[in-house]
Amino acid sequence: MIKKILIILGILIVLVLGSVIILPIVFKDKIVQMVKDAANENLNAKLEFGDFDLSLIRSFPDFSVEINDLSIANVGEFDGDTLVSMKQMALTVDLMSVISGSEMEIKTVRLDKPRMAFKVLENGKANWDIAKSGETGTGQAAAPAEAEEESAPFKAALRSLLITDGYMIFDDKSLSFTMVIDDLDYSLSGDFTASFTSVESEGTIKAMDMRYEGVDYMSKATVALKAALDADMDKFEFTFKDNEIKVNELVLGLNGKFAMPDNGYDMDLTFAAQKNEFKNFLSMVPAVYSNDFASVKTSGKLALDGYVKGLYNDNTMPGFGTTIVIEDAMFKYPDLPGAMENIQVDVNIDSPTGDPDGTVIDVRKFHVEMAGNPFDMTMKLATPVSDPQIASVMKGVINLGKLGDVIPREKDDVLTGIITADLALKGHQSSIDQGRYEDFKAQGGLGIRNLLYKTKDFPQGMKIINMQFNFSPQYMELASFNGMVGKSDLQASGKVSNYLAYAMQDSATLSGNFKMTSTAFDLNEFMTEDEAETAAASPSQSAETAQAPAEEEALSVIEVPPFIDFVASASFGELIYDNMSMKQVGGALVIRDRTIKLENFKMNTLGGAMTVNGTYGTKDVKAPDVDFDLDIANFDVEQTVTTFNTVAEMAPIAKSCKGNYSTKMQFTTKLDEKMEPVMNTLAGSGQLKTHSMKVEGFAPLEKVGDVLKNPKLKKWEFNNMNFNFRFSEGRVHVDPVNLAMGKTKGTLQGSNGFDQTIDYNLNLQIPQGELGAQALSGLLSGIGMSTDPNKTIPVDVKIGGTVTNPTITPSVAGVANEVKDQVKEKVKEKINEVKDQGREKLQAEADKIIADAEAQARRIREEGKSAAQKIRDEANKNAQKIEDEGKGNPIKKKAAQVAADKVRKEGEAKAKGVEDEANKKADALESTAKQKAADLLNK
Repeated sequence: MIKKILIILGILIVLVLGSVIILPIVFKDKIVQMVKDAANENLNAKLEFGDFDLSLIRSFPDFSVEINDLSIANVGEFDGDTLVSMKQMALTVDLMSVISGSEMEIKTVRLDKPRMAFKVLENGKANWDIAKSGETGTGQAAAPAEAEEESAPFKAALRSLLITDGYMIFDDKSLSFTMVIDDLDYSLSGDFTASFTSVESEGTIKAMDMRYEGVDYMSKATVALKAALDADMDKFEFTFKDNEIKVNELVLGLNGKFAMPDNGYDMDLTFAAQKNEFKNFLSMVPAVYSNDFASVKTSGKLALDGYVKGLYNDNTMPGFGTTIVIEDAMFKYPDLPGAMENIQVDVNIDSPTGDPDGTVIDVRKFHVEMAGNPFDMTMKLATPVSDPQIASVMKGVINLGKLGDVIPREKDDVLTGIITADLALKGHQSSIDQGRYEDFKAQGGLGIRNLLYKTKDFPQGMKIINMQFNFSPQYMELASFNGMVGKSDLQASGKVSNYLAYAMQDSATLSGNFKMTSTAFDLNEFMTEDEAETAAASPSQSAETAQAPAEEEALSVIEVPPFIDFVASASFGELIYDNMSMKQVGGALVIRDRTIKLENFKMNTLGGAMTVNGTYGTKDVKAPDVDFDLDIANFDVEQTVTTFNTVAEMAPIAKSCKGNYSTKMQFTTKLDEKMEPVMNTLAGSGQLKTHSMKVEGFAPLEKVGDVLKNPKLKKWEFNNMNFNFRFSEGRVHVDPVNLAMGKTKGTLQGSNGFDQTIDYNLNLQIPQGELGAQALSGLLSGIGMSTDPNKTIPVDVKIGGTVTNPTITPSVAGVANEVKDQVKEKVKEKINEVKDQGREKLQAEADKIIADAEAQARRIREEGKSAAQKIRDEANKNAQKIEDEGKGNPIKKKAAQVAADKVRKEGEAKAKGVEDEANKKADALESTAKQKAADLLNK
């Protein structure tokens, strides 16, 4: 009997061990395929993962599934972003659900090093909205619950969730809100398959940043969460009990209920500070909280509580409120002489119905004494949406020099100066809107004296010698401003209206009128080192590389703010930007609708003068648009090329020019993130004049001189030149311009591309005496034309290829009649020679005339064919060179192929033209000879 039992046990053990080994192998492909099918069927995203491991040993009798290097990448509008990536995702899956094949029950989930990047665009579109909408067999959208029941290959039977070393960034452009969570550890446990369960949750965050509308509300904050709640899974109702969240040193308790009915989220929650010490609240201030915060001496009491109650959905907000009271508080750093003392705060924010217009913000008391200087403020704001009602008093003196005695700062930082405030506001916004200024109280002022600010990253520093704001119901007056940034001085005065509405309402416009003057202002002192060097913008963020919200700050685009309507007159003795110095700068500046408009902005620069009218707009901050009219007088071309690198792209010849020019031009373009023109969007036209301009060392003209054996054509000098130009679709088109270079006259027209390709026709009238003998012989011998140093020869020169590798194709135009005249002259001479000879010799002479003409015609055709072949060979050679230069880069290769094909086509056209011209001249020569021979015999 015992032997039988042992045999049966042995068989069972073998079967179990065999199953443990075989089942993961059998079902691995099935699970992998189900994962991929589920992703493809349900996600508008790309799912990738590495090794996939199954085991029954780790979690017997359930399957243990480990997926390594998992990532979900966005497609479509967010293409290139990684939504989620992680080192490993481990799941425990019910064995029997795998065997049955209908749906798999997931019991536990563990995420190791997850990296998550959640983004919302300005239009409200979110990158996590990747689920495909389900459809029924009839093409109608299925009900969510039905679709899930019918098609879901996985079923959540979750009992635990564990996250280790997580990282998350949430970037909402529509709200100007960014949150970064670094080093997240989190655990969640409970039986979510039951109708009712108790849930335990714990988590820590080692560093959390939070920014809203450019203000840092958290910086490297530590967070700890310990929560317990009862969950009614049938009603989706959760009751919080014994919950605690700790941010830095501030500990809050959370109690109440949270439900998820069909019409939204129903909340009845309360929170309160668990400790009543001021130091706990002080840790929430980013400027104060640091590594040595524990050594800060504090005293004082804190009371903080609040609530959220009501329904939240697309149409309704819950009621909310919070109260903060700080009494008899102070803090002092042990290594600093000063202290922040007698801190008294009493603030209440209440919105019992959730209606934003029913919100009341009441700062009943705010008092602080910094190094002996008191500062007081009270404020009450009601009906902030429909008709802001404010009552506020602000009075005190802040000695910034004493701030360093209270709060630590960097060793090299300097901050001094006195801020004085004595201001009172009381009334409704409608009183100002309706012009009832007597019903609104606004009086007092805000002043700054002898402010000096320097840091390691801002060594040039900023100094405000004096600034005074005076307040009235109608406007806020900048009575005076006198300051400096580095070596740049600035004086200003003006008025700002609608300031109260602008401060309280998101869509209100701030209006103003200013006058600014400066003796010397260097804009480079306002730029960061990266901007000054026009560094490239940071690459787009992903879940792998996402960092704190510095992406937009890395751009050098100067953004024009919305809801600003300013008009300013400006006068600068000198204005410096990059390497450009502008003097006697003045004009009107209008900032409106995210656009800066310059009106009659005049300046002296680059050896001449310029008047600018135009606009710069940032309605699309990633692609600013420019629309300018320029009136330039006597600019130095060398200084222009040195200052503006785009000039060399638009007019490559400019780098080889010396002299002055004047132009009137209009252009529009988009700018890139380096504030440089996007060349293929550049469009405009203008007129250029120059009284004297020398050109030397320009490769295409150098080659013209070489081909025509005339060194004079390598160096050009233009006097009183005047021509029109236009640019579009990446090319500058030049209208015909008359040229005069000594005895050589001509015209030039054509275009050059921003890609440095050139396509010009140069039509010259060159004295034969100025053509090299070899060039002259080559041009004239093929057409039977005699040389005469006193005559000019028309030469058409086709200039193609690129600026650095030009192709030059010369040809002689309009000489058929001259050849014909020369033939007539030769025949006439022969006739005169035989007048006295006998009739018997006339036939021989006539035959000779015809034979000579036929021989000369053959020579013309052969030489034309030979010249045409040389043109083809030269074109093929240049085309091949262009193609060779484009090898190794797909983009350059494609552009090179296009340019090479163009060179070959131009060469073939010119070659055929030479052959046709030679045949035409040969035919004319033979025809003329035969006619004259016949005339000779008939005499």
